[in-house]
Amino acid sequence: MTSFRIDKGLAIPPTQRRGGRPLASRWDTLEVGDSVLLDSEHRAKTAEQWAQRNGRVFTRQKQPDGSGYRLWRKA
Repeated sequence: MTSFRIDKGLAIPPTQRRGGRPLASRWDTLEVGDSVLLDSEHRAKTAEQWAQRNGRVFTRQKQPDGSGYRLWRKA
């Protein structure tokens, strides 16, 4: 029989998920007037959907140089 050590009192690490989930929690850190540059319209739309579900208001604008979409927190 193989022996093993039982450890007690260790915190369970947060679940690692694929996709944009870790970024979703970062939207909470944006204050009104803050902005972030995202590389695709899909990411900007996803962030806006998160905002709607969580009582925030974001607005986005395509960058003139084509570098992506700038997302601002309005409320």
